Amino acid sequence: MEYKKISYFIAVAETLSFTRAAERMFVSQQTITKQIAQLEEELGVKLLERTTRSVALTPVGKLCYEKFSVINAEIDEAIAQIRQANSLRDQQISVGFFSSFSSDGVIRPIMDKLRSTATDVTFSVHMYDMYELQSKLFDGEIDLCITTSNNWRMWKDISVKQIVSEPFYIVLSSSHPLAKKTVLTNDDLKNETFFRLKNAGAMSAGSDDPPMAYSNIEYVDNFSTLKMRLDLGQGYSALTRVFEGAYDTRFVYFPMPPGKEYRSEIICAYRTDDSKPLILTLATALEELDLHLGA
Repeated sequence: MEYKKISYFIAVAETLSFTRAAERMFVSQQTITKQIAQLEEELGVKLLERTTRSVALTPVGKLCYEKFSVINAEIDEAIAQIRQANSLRDQQISVGFFSSFSSDGVIRPIMDKLRSTATDVTFSVHMYDMYELQSKLFDGEIDLCITTSNNWRMWKDISVKQIVSEPFYIVLSSSHPLAKKTVLTNDDLKNETFFRLKNAGAMSAGSDDPPMAYSNIEYVDNFSTLKMRLDLGQGYSALTRVFEGAYDTRFVYFPMPPGKEYRSEIICAYRTDDSKPLILTLATALEELDLHLGA
């Protein structure tokens, strides 16, 4: 039994007209008549009662319509899924990461989640500094932006899924004289330099309200310079454990003092009007990802 005979019968059953069914199926009325006659012969039953003025389903014709409609819907759904799978196979998703993120702690688990969510998609990965990354997102040059920011709520036409929220710590070199203490107080840090990234976003706690006392604030151009200055024991900073080298034994971490709660969010941002239907699925999958960044 050919599928087209069933589809012709469904068209007649739904329109109760050979003429309208032929128009729907883009064939001649004679073709519809012939195919349904063959279907009735194969089944050995009469499906339709036809007069010069009307067409009606026989009782068994109603049963066949009910059963064939379910089959037809399943076939249509299967065809749609196959076509979507084929289109996804050729789809490429561009993912941009903040370049200072930890490879093992952040980038690799996120990419593992993306690949397991869309196995037939090709992912291209790019690393940028924080503000170049935002620019790439706004300009439509990347599909997914994985970054840390405290101003994403002000981004126009951008949707965001939060992946994880991490606390800030007071960070200094393990060779620093203060590294042997168990807690740090304002008296301990009042003569220290507080290092902060220029345009730090959410990577380092804000300069307008520094987390602890300091003798002066010094802004550095990039994260590599910040880590070098810390490693030399020249001051302290306030950072999360999301950056590359966060678990290096050259650095020690102290909790923020009571009442000084600072947190940083790792987010997945994408353009709200993105036409790729997979983007929302991927962003939602990352929202459900359980990143274990340690303490």
